[in-house]
Amino acid sequence: MATFKVIVAKLNKRSFIPAQFPESGGIAGVVNQDFTFQGTEVTSVPNASLGKWYRDGDGYYYWGNALMQLPTPVQSKKVILDQTLSDFYTKLFDVCVVHPQFTHAIDAIIEIAVTNQNRYQTVATALGGKIPWYFIAIIHNMEASQNFKKHLHNGDPLTARTVHVPANRPAAGTPPFTWEQSAEDALTLEGIQKKTEWALADILYTMEGYNGWGYHIYHPTVNTPYLWSGSNNYVKGKYGADGKWDADLVSVQIGGAVILKRMVEKGIVVIP
Repeated sequence: MATFKVIVAKLNKRSFIPAQFPESGGIAGVVNQDFTFQGTEVTSVPNASLGKWYRDGDGYYYWGNALMQLPTPVQSKKVILDQTLSDFYTKLFDVCVVHPQFTHAIDAIIEIAVTNQNRYQTVATALGGKIPWYFIAIIHNMEASQNFKKHLHNGDPLTARTVHVPANRPAAGTPPFTWEQSAEDALTLEGIQKKTEWALADILYTMEGYNGWGYHIYHPTVNTPYLWSGSNNYVKGKYGADGKWDADLVSVQIGGAVILKRMVEKGIVVIP
């Protein structure tokens, strides 16, 4: 069985699949957004025009257009961008709604990013020209709050090698480092300069991987705040400063995918 999550505010669970909408018959209950269940696709439905339907282990049916299939929990720390994960990222981005109270702050982040587009593009060009400038800009905000006096790796000051993970970077050269030196080292360390595909799912996969796969591997029902904080795709759950998981902790940092969504909405970037 696969695991599914409800992505609408409320969804009827039914004792049978209706032949048309609206249909009040067969409603056995209501589940809320973020409700998860294990189920299988129903291969024979009375009206295919209504879309796919899924059946849980108790025999209840759920409308597929209101669901998202969660990626299968991985047994190792290596996460592969397969079709399921790609579809997961794409659907989350499609349904992503930026919370209005964060719009002003996000627009301010974007304005600074656009102002420094040439610096981001310079680094991208030095590494082969494939990395989108806005990917580097968003990572810069996530790791260093857009401060050009800090390492792109983790926000440590450029006056010395990094102290926090990854420590002792850049390995070559002598501090103080320029921001460009640090940025090239950070992206190369992650192998990002080798990527040739930069479609939406590739961007979000690489962005999440830059921060780490702890949410995906150990807490798959929580969309990582590194991407989705500040939108309808994230409510709570976060690793604290001590590295311990807290299911009730709420991230106050705007997620990278949310910034990207706003960039697309404003017509600043077009994702292939």
